Amino acid sequence: MSSVKKVYISAGGTGGHINAALTLGEVFEARGLDVTFLSGMRHLDYKLFSQKKVIHLPSYPLNLKNPFSIFKNIVRNLVVFFKVYFLFLNERPVFIFGAGGYVCGPTLAAGFFQFVPVYILEQNSVVGMTNKILSLLAKKIFISFKNTKGLSKKAQKKVYYTGNPIRTDFYQADFSH
Repeated sequence: MSSVKKVYISAGGTGGHINAALTLGEVFEARGLDVTFLSGMRHLDYKLFSQKKVIHLPSYPLNLKNPFSIFKNIVRNLVVFFKVYFLFLNERPVFIFGAGGYVCGPTLAAGFFQFVPVYILEQNSVVGMTNKILSLLAKKIFISFKNTKGLSKKAQKKVYYTGNPIRTDFYQADFSH
C-alpha cells in the first residue's frame, strides 16, 4: 500500500473551473499529494487535462425546464456516482475538492457518503446550482468574491474568502516588456 496520500479534484465544462482545478492540483502535488482529476467529457475537459492523470466521466446537467431530461440525467449521474463511489472505496482519498461544473455533483456526493472530507471552490460571484447543493455536504467552501451570492445561512458558516487560485506559471512570466 502506498504511503502517498491520494486526493481527487473534480471540475469540468469551462476553462474557469478547469484552470482553477489545475492550480489546486499544482499546490497539492507540491505538498506531496497524489492528485487525480475527475472531469466530464466535453472538449475542454479533454484538452486542458490532456497532460494530467484524469478520469473522464459522463455526467450531465439537471435541465429543470425539461422533465424528461431531468429524469434521464439523474439516472446517468447515479451511474457516475456509483462508479466513483467504488473507486473511492478502493483508493481511500484523504479529501475530494470540487472546482466547479456539474461533474462535481455525483463525484463529491460519492465521497461525502464515504465520510471523506469534501471541499468546494466557487469562482463566480453567484453560486451555481451544483455548488448550492454541494454546499450542504462540504466541510469548507472557498470563494473568490467576498460578496458571493446564493449560499444559505448554514453554508455561510463554512465560507473562506481566498480569491481565485492563480497558476504558478503566472509568477514565472517575464513582465519587463
